[in-house]
Amino acid sequence: MLCLDSWNSNDWSYLGEGNANIVLKYLGTNDRLIGKVLRVRKEESFQLQNAEFSQQFLKRIVARLLGHDVIVHYEVVQVTYEFLNAMMCSIQRPAYRLEKTVNFNSTAALILKDVTQPLTIELKPKWGFKPHSQFIKHLKLKEKHCRFCMHSHFRHLNIGDYCPLDLYSANPSKVKRAIRALLTYPDLKKTLKMSMDSMTMDDIEYVLGEILVRDSILKRLQTLQKKLDRLDVEGIMPLYNKYQPYKSDIAIWEKIVDNYLSGTDGDLQRLYEYVLSMTFKDCSLLINMKKVEKSESKAIKMGEYYIEYDIKVIDVDVKNIDKIPYWFKLDQLVQKGQKRSTPVVLYRAPEKLYKLIDFKLPDQGINIEDLFELVQLTLDYSVNPWNPRFLDKLYAGTNPIGVLSELLLSVLNTNAHVYQVSPVLTLMEVEVTRAVGQLLDMGKNAGGLFCPGGSASNLLAMTTARNRLFPSIKTEGYYPYLSDYGKLKVYTSLHSHYSIDKAAQILGLGLNNVVKIPVDNTGKMIAEELEKYILKTIEEGDSPFFINATAGTTVLGAFDPIQSISEIAKRYRCWLHIDGSFGGSTVFSENAKGMLNGSAHVDTFTLNPHKLLGVPLQCSMLLTPHENLFTTSNGLNADYLFHGNPYDLGAGTLGCGRRPDSVKMFLAWKFYGKEGFGKRMDRALRLANQFTDMVRERPNFVLVCDPSPFLQICFWFVPPTLANQKKSLSLVTRELHKRVIESGKFLVDHSPLEGVPDFFRVVVNSPTVRLHADLQELLDVIEQTSESVDWSQLL
Repeated sequence: MLCLDSWNSNDWSYLGEGNANIVLKYLGTNDRLIGKVLRVRKEESFQLQNAEFSQQFLKRIVARLLGHDVIVHYEVVQVTYEFLNAMMCSIQRPAYRLEKTVNFNSTAALILKDVTQPLTIELKPKWGFKPHSQFIKHLKLKEKHCRFCMHSHFRHLNIGDYCPLDLYSANPSKVKRAIRALLTYPDLKKTLKMSMDSMTMDDIEYVLGEILVRDSILKRLQTLQKKLDRLDVEGIMPLYNKYQPYKSDIAIWEKIVDNYLSGTDGDLQRLYEYVLSMTFKDCSLLINMKKVEKSESKAIKMGEYYIEYDIKVIDVDVKNIDKIPYWFKLDQLVQKGQKRSTPVVLYRAPEKLYKLIDFKLPDQGINIEDLFELVQLTLDYSVNPWNPRFLDKLYAGTNPIGVLSELLLSVLNTNAHVYQVSPVLTLMEVEVTRAVGQLLDMGKNAGGLFCPGGSASNLLAMTTARNRLFPSIKTEGYYPYLSDYGKLKVYTSLHSHYSIDKAAQILGLGLNNVVKIPVDNTGKMIAEELEKYILKTIEEGDSPFFINATAGTTVLGAFDPIQSISEIAKRYRCWLHIDGSFGGSTVFSENAKGMLNGSAHVDTFTLNPHKLLGVPLQCSMLLTPHENLFTTSNGLNADYLFHGNPYDLGAGTLGCGRRPDSVKMFLAWKFYGKEGFGKRMDRALRLANQFTDMVRERPNFVLVCDPSPFLQICFWFVPPTLANQKKSLSLVTRELHKRVIESGKFLVDHSPLEGVPDFFRVVVNSPTVRLHADLQELLDVIEQTSESVDWSQLL
């Protein structure tokens, strides 16, 4: 038997790895090893007897069931501690795999033929069926969603519309849809791996689709998975508890295969068959291809040449029967995470909450058990924004990185007003605001500040604009009737956020001096109307001062035409601010950033990562292209705190103490990257478009705005009996909304707009919300709720 020692370690290069094994390619000169790869077990100790068992299991069990034509046979080799240690020191592995390493106490590994080619795809097809068993407690759930899709949802993976059942379907359009998703979503990178540099993505989609439709391998796997798993893990778990302990030698497994092929049944037989099924549910296909001009073997015609292919099945090791309890527990957790019966909120009116929870503040403290009970009650009766059916507001639940960042802030409990007490977090704020400002094309001097919410950012923007354009007001006060500037006018769209009015009120400008500019039928400010109102202001002897354009209005999600508005602002020397609290995050999407065209010409820009990027509340930034804008415009001579350090960011704000919210955005960007943010945005936009189509095509539902401008889908439900009574729609909407909210199944909002009845507003934001499981279900619930209402009595 060949033995690999430390002197052999440099002859091997890293090829890849899965959850259980690392695979190395031989680069040396030993004739016996040329063209071979080495498979080294991770974590679990792998001894000679284990290796010999694996070899026999493949040859006498797997090949017998699946076919010898698709099997790559092993050769057992000895390995030393020195070899394993030297080998691990010399190879480069992906960062996400480093949490597991080899077991240095192993004495054996497996050598097999390197069947990879320049054109190679490794595909992990996973489960190819939905289980059906009398032992399944929630059968409808498992009949509705496949195991892979449920598990992906449980792990909060973004897999788009991918489902492995499409791969197994043999339907060309479904197979190609699945392949397209595999090529699109990074969270599926472990499912599909490629070495295909000489082929385009379209070519890969076509060729792989043709192979999977024509070849019998997926049908073979699907048949074995289904026939060997007749009870589901819910039916297997009682048998495991009844018959343990278990043996696992080749003779037993051969008997199990004999019984399976002859149709012999029994409890122990089904138990072992289930373990076999798990092997075939977790194997991989290695699809090797090469281009040829002519072909007499399995090949796909592609233009002027053929693609010959060969498929091998790898990773077909026997599973440990004692993993059944783990599989059962995971199955239960996945089902629990999938259930949409978990309410978004256990809604209770205030008077009932006062009875359920003790809100009185005591003179003496309570014990820890009572405190934990209070925490539990708080969780029980609070809204759960992590639930994908939270479709009410412009934010959704956060993510593990968000929770981690909040813990970090609580542990540090620091203040971001001066660099001296918050050095690291200050630099995070500097770098995040600079980076986002540059994404908005604000130039090399871009920067900004974090504020406690979008309203605070908008207030700081208007205050800064006033102090910069009219510095005398900062020192002497605002005297519109005794000065040459007259009244300062603020311009904002009819659909803008009320924080603009609030800011004008706080600054003493007066609500009557906030000019509401008309919008078009999609909710966008009409730029020509803006210019008319500015000219009117000038004719009246007052000063056009501050223009607020909105990127993503609260109700419809409209984006004002920033480019056109910026030209008007420049012409009349107005300060141009963009309230991009909601829609500003589109800057991270290459597909959607065009919605912010003109951002290079603005003076200030509000952007809230806590709305669309999954960053915890509150997290808002005010950005600007003007260097040192906030400190020079808003700073005071507070020398007892600010000592002239340009990194004392608090000097440019309206307050003193500042929570270092930038760390939340900084850590999220580090972990997910700009591309991760962009993909989240793209998924939300795609889902919003699909839901808009669904509402449009559904009887009795009417879109308020078609197409939906952004991520808010607004619609009416018109009960069939009220089809000719459109004046009653506001009452219908409010009544249906009230009943849906009280059910706890969904949390959505209803909104008014001038001149139209109240309507439902659904915000598609959560990264786990799904088109059919959630959004279609919402329409069903609204429809079913309407059927339970006697509208003739209510109206």
